[in-house]
Amino acid sequence: MQEKNPFDRALEVRRIQEPMRGAATYITDTLDLAWDAARAVFEERATPEHAIAICEMFLRHAPPMQR
Repeated sequence: MQEKNPFDRALEVRRIQEPMRGAATYITDTLDLAWDAARAVFEERATPEHAIAICEMFLRHAPPMQR
């Protein structure tokens, strides 16, 4: 994910507060990591659908988020 991106701008402009801010950041960072994992496994054949499926697996197996 680029340093300057629509998600970070939206958090700033919309002034999203906790706990939604933390949850949104956690999910977005996890999806970004899943996209990296999809590209590592599927290389140029990686699709957003691969990343979403991997993200869902990450979230199913991760410990509950601290609030």
